Amino acid sequence: TSSGIYLSGDFGFTWHLSIASQSISWSVITGSAAGNRLFAFDNSTNAWFSTDAGQNWRSSSLLATGFNYAAACSADGLRVAVNVGDDIYLTTDGGLTWFKSNAPALHWHALASSATGNFLASGFGASVYGYRPSTSVGASGYLNGGPFAAIELQYFGNGQFLPLNHEGTLSTH
Repeated sequence: TSSGIYLSGDFGFTWHLSIASQSISWSVITGSAAGNRLFAFDNSTNAWFSTDAGQNWRSSSLLATGFNYAAACSADGLRVAVNVGDDIYLTTDGGLTWFKSNAPALHWHALASSATGNFLASGFGASVYGYRPSTSVGASGYLNGGPFAAIELQYFGNGQFLPLNHEGTLSTH
C-alpha cells in the first residue's frame, strides 16, 4: 500500500491520492473547515501545507523533531497546533512560520481547537490543559498576544477588567 495522503471531497464515498510525497510516512493530518487548507506532518523537522485542497504542497520548518500524535486547526486554516515530541508548536499564519508554545513539556496525545483557533485543549493522561493566545471578541474589542505573552487582569465586575501587568507583545483590537 502507498504511504501517501488520500483525499475525499464527498464525505468519504470516494478517495483519490494527493500529489504529496508517497515516500514520507505521514503521522498526522488536519485541515480547515472548508478543506481548502490542509496540514500534514511526518516525524522530521518539516510541516507540509496546502492552500488548494491538496493539489500542491509546500514545506515549512518546525525547527523541532519528534513523533507527532495530534494536530488541530482553526476553521479558517490560519491557526494550527501540532505536538512534536513532548512539545506543542503553533502557527498563526497558515503554516509559514512556527513557534513553540509555552505548554508544559508532556507526552501529549490529543489536541482540539475552537473554530477561531483562539482556544486549544490538549490531553495528557487524566488531565486536560487549555491554551488561549487571545481573548474572545467583545463589545470593546479583544486582546491578542505574541509567543510567550502573559497578562494579569483584575476583574472589577460588570464585564470590566483592569490590566495590572504584562510580559511580551500584546495588542488591543
